[in-house]
Amino acid sequence: MVKCTPVKIKVKDDVTPYSISTARRVPIPLQSKVKKELERMKALDIIEEITEPTDWVSPMVPVPKANGDVYLRKLNQAVQREKYIIPMFDDIIHQLRGLTIFSKLDAQSGFWQLPLDPDTAKLTTFITPYGRFFMKRVPFGISSAPKIFMRTVSEILKGIDGVICYFDDILCYSKTKEEHENLIAQVQRRLREASLQLNEAKCEYRKSEITFLGHVIDAKGCRPDPRKVEAIKDMPEPRDTTELRRYLGMVNYLCRYMPHLSTVSKPLNLLLMKDMAWTWGPEQTESFKKIREMLTTAPLLSYFDPSRPTVVEADSSSYGIGGCLLQEFDDGLKPIAYCSRTLTNAEQKYAQIEKEFLASVWACERFDRYLMGLDSFTLLTDHKPLVPLINSKYLSEAPIRCQRMLIRLMRYKPKAEYRPGPTMVTSDTLSRCPTTTSTSSRTLEVEQNLQNDIQFHVDVITSTWPITDEKLKEIKAKTQEDPILKTAFEYTTSGWPMYKEDVKLAARELYGVRNELSVVDGLLLRGDCIILNRIHDGHPGISKSRERAKQAVWWPGISKDIQQMVAGCGHCLEKSPTQQKEPLMTSELPDRPFQKVAVDI
Repeated sequence: MVKCTPVKIKVKDDVTPYSISTARRVPIPLQSKVKKELERMKALDIIEEITEPTDWVSPMVPVPKANGDVYLRKLNQAVQREKYIIPMFDDIIHQLRGLTIFSKLDAQSGFWQLPLDPDTAKLTTFITPYGRFFMKRVPFGISSAPKIFMRTVSEILKGIDGVICYFDDILCYSKTKEEHENLIAQVQRRLREASLQLNEAKCEYRKSEITFLGHVIDAKGCRPDPRKVEAIKDMPEPRDTTELRRYLGMVNYLCRYMPHLSTVSKPLNLLLMKDMAWTWGPEQTESFKKIREMLTTAPLLSYFDPSRPTVVEADSSSYGIGGCLLQEFDDGLKPIAYCSRTLTNAEQKYAQIEKEFLASVWACERFDRYLMGLDSFTLLTDHKPLVPLINSKYLSEAPIRCQRMLIRLMRYKPKAEYRPGPTMVTSDTLSRCPTTTSTSSRTLEVEQNLQNDIQFHVDVITSTWPITDEKLKEIKAKTQEDPILKTAFEYTTSGWPMYKEDVKLAARELYGVRNELSVVDGLLLRGDCIILNRIHDGHPGISKSRERAKQAVWWPGISKDIQQMVAGCGHCLEKSPTQQKEPLMTSELPDRPFQKVAVDI
């Protein structure tokens, strides 16, 4: 047991004690193991049996481990969390720059080594089929236990350089073997003095490469743990949103190694949107495969050195932005970290220069811990008009939205430079990730936009191109030869059956759009709601749209159709005022003439 002040469990004031009187049943194959584990914990003075009444009684949950033992866990959600700052991995990793020897120590059942204050120990009472017990050491089920243990170990090793404590893991690092031997001896002496026991089976000593917090660390940099990568690669395709969230959570933990992850994972993220039906299609399958390939080719990330020239690359697509932090080494630029995110619906409507500016600003803010305080760094962009806008820093010369971004960028000292897209290092890194096609995502996006533009012009030309009499006759003849169109032609002229089951099989697929079909001069046409769209042109409200319709057209149910169209207009819903008009207040009736006089100016 660690020599420290006993831990006090603080419970919220407004919480009602949780108590049960019946123990959960233990499966027959586990009963002997549970008894054995309880006896072992009593022998180690971890638990003590109690017979007196207690306000708090929680259930016991036996969880069989791989070694056959039973891990006991209780629920205690009423505990106040401890306030202790846990370091981020980005803050930890760059302390290892220039170091070559590593050791990792693991505490033996860490929480159970901390004594529990007797005044609060009975809060941990749990019931079993073999009696009630309370914990004399900090239990694993307490929500504040990790921070309490981390704070205790940090206090024990306080003042020793070359040590990082992260929960029950202790990482020791040095430049030379002599320094490392002295460091290990000093750490072990402190732990012995505090009576903190180590799990020697999990400890690793004097390694040139070591796994820590899911990352493999060596003198050159860090890369993802191959075991975690294999675990993610072996996961099957998610079957629901719960499994998808679990999968993306594991992937996002390694996002620092995956450039433009948000762009690749967009089809998966769409399934997590509110009111989105679960539909796993080809796009989701392709995204799932690409993420696997990105994990397989994850690059080695170097350690950040403030003395080296720093470069930030930023790029934007139609629905995502991404950035890359690089530094100049003797053998060229090397990546330090990647970042990316998906654009919001409003940001996707930005002009291209605004998207590129947003990508640059967001990338700098994402790498704030590295860039803040640098005398200067290079900001690379493949959007040439953005370079003078960033370098001038005159707000009056920038558009309104860009002015706000320029203000956010003023805390840093970037020097913007233009770099064509194909020469960007991030693009080169992406090209190393094999995909089903040989083109990059950026090229596919450009080609898709080009195809959309071409199709638009083709539609405009064909919609206004005069048709010849010969071609018109040919279309009419082909309509009568086609069994589907011929049947639909007859139904449209004579009337469709009331029920879909009564429609001939050939034309049954057109039953849902029967109200859009019409016959004009021997041709079967499918028309759009042209009149309704013209009525709502300019997006007037329901009343004004009805007034406009009264001047020219009428059909049965026109008022209801206009109301439904305006109510479902996406642009009107997005731009509608949030502040509703207040109703007029009725005034009291006067007692005599001219008692109140109202004036409207």
